[in-house]
Amino acid sequence: MTKPKLKRYYQPTPKRWRKVGDSILFAGTTMTGYAIYGEDKWFAIISLVLTVAGKTITNLFTDDIDGQDQ
Repeated sequence: MTKPKLKRYYQPTPKRWRKVGDSILFAGTTMTGYAIYGEDKWFAIISLVLTVAGKTITNLFTDDIDGQDQ
């Protein structure tokens, strides 16, 4: 089972979660760029924060190896 753990941040991320994280990164970068281009300061800040948070959270997921939950 896939579980988020802070101490497992640097362990390999499962393929499914990498795809989710990369999709969040792509969409967030596009929204942030559009907001900057349109001079919408608050939308740019919010989308940037959500993008960084989403990408970071997906890095916390790792496969639970042999049921070990330490």
